[in-house]
Amino acid sequence: MDSEQLKSSSQRWMNAALAAFVEGPESYDFAVHHAGVASEHLLKAYLAGIHPALIVDGRHFDSLLHATGLGSHAAPLTKVKTIGLAEAHERVLRLLPRKIPIDKKDLEPLADARNGVAHSAIHDAAQAEAVFMNA
Repeated sequence: MDSEQLKSSSQRWMNAALAAFVEGPESYDFAVHHAGVASEHLLKAYLAGIHPALIVDGRHFDSLLHATGLGSHAAPLTKVKTIGLAEAHERVLRLLPRKIPIDKKDLEPLADARNGVAHSAIHDAAQAEAVFMNA
């Protein structure tokens, strides 16, 4: 839940996403997956920089304990539950109104492409191209 660690992770994932994209359509699944993770980590880096509790699932008490420095009373850190890409984006939009040009509708192609790959090994080459070419 460290802001700098999330920022560094975002950079590594995006580098991998771009490298996969230039390999061509056979690697677009990796490209959209990695770009989605990179975007999620970047948004979470901003939120965690304000306070780590902003990236955890507020319904999960052990996660809140870790985020507030009371992790010694909680399950292991590896059990922490955090928000996803769409929720992180929504939270950042609320904290930075009119400063983020990407609204929920603009984020959907990336979120949908990433989720398709992550959850069902499905991706659409045209959708992947749109994620990278229309950004």
